[in-house]
Amino acid sequence: MMLVVGLVVVLIILGGAAVLVYMNKDKLFKKKEVEEVEVDEGPVVNITEDGSSIEKYRSRRENYLAFPKVDKSVSPYFVYAYNPNDSKVTSNMLGSSETWNNDTKKCPDGTLDCLYYERVTDGRVTAITDKDGKDLIKTFIDDYWGGKLTAFDEHAASFELKMNEGGAMYTERNGTKLYLKPGVNFPPGVFLLALLINLKKKYPKKKPVIKIDLPAKTRKEIDDILQELHEKAIKERNAKDGPGVGPK
Repeated sequence: MMLVVGLVVVLIILGGAAVLVYMNKDKLFKKKEVEEVEVDEGPVVNITEDGSSIEKYRSRRENYLAFPKVDKSVSPYFVYAYNPNDSKVTSNMLGSSETWNNDTKKCPDGTLDCLYYERVTDGRVTAITDKDGKDLIKTFIDDYWGGKLTAFDEHAASFELKMNEGGAMYTERNGTKLYLKPGVNFPPGVFLLALLINLKKKYPKKKPVIKIDLPAKTRKEIDDILQELHEKAIKERNAKDGPGVGPK
């Protein structure tokens, strides 16, 4: 996608934004009792390294998602933990210890059964499923559109990451749209969550069909990319404004 600003400016702002969002996911969510609502099938959305796009239009409890850091022997790629029965309200968007225990590096029951893995075919990530083949995205969409993720709805209006009419995700700084690409300049898990929040706002009664087709990159590779962008942003900012200016 063509941006209206130079590549250096994009990397400065977007790199910093991506890492800050990734490392400081500090949204406060509160519970709200709701009835489940019936929804129809909605848009088909493709996710690739170029971002996201809409292919075509087709006609009570808090839930949490976590992005655990596991040993590469478990998986070198990103893994996800999702627990629709997480009862703790935390100060960020991640699941509590009822979803993933950061001390033991295990699920609450002491196993790894709660994990969903990026599935790689011919060097591409095409699905995220658990050990039994249960699809994370479909499960999450069913719960979200079914009325369970009320905290996201409550905060959706103030969510900074937005989606244009074509389904592309972007953030806006100083009137300039900076387009987001999962695994290229933005964490794939946070990208997916932001996309689903925006799709829910646009199609509240139409469930989207998500098609993933991303280059297979290990978590370390993506972390290194984001760290490099962050360091470049700091250097460019310091060269322009001098050290110590702006947020750390």
